[in-house]
Amino acid sequence: MMKNQIIIKDRSALNSHEIDEEIRKFLKNRGGNIEVEVVKIDEMHKLNLRFMHRDCPTDVLSFPLDKIPGETNPDESIIGTIVLCNDIINLNAKKNGKSEREEFIFVLQHGINHLLGIHHN
Repeated sequence: MMKNQIIIKDRSALNSHEIDEEIRKFLKNRGGNIEVEVVKIDEMHKLNLRFMHRDCPTDVLSFPLDKIPGETNPDESIIGTIVLCNDIINLNAKKNGKSEREEFIFVLQHGINHLLGIHHN
């Protein structure tokens, strides 16, 4: 059984084991594995500018594997990569009246939905 790849480069409301469990719960009937990276605010700002052409940091970016330039998917169980910024997630948690943990899980699920092709308006 393949495992989700979790890379935490900055503090996070959940540890890698908890992130893995949340992904597995959310994908339980769908299957698939995801790469998750938690980055600092400056790295997220650079990624958002480069890939979304928005000159600001954001809480989450999702990169479906089939949409990453030059990447192939030899293991069809890998869905894609989600990049999270805990600093932005924590700011949004305060604005939304949620705990940091609740907001982190909400944003993680939001990113997974984007990988699955479920988008918002």
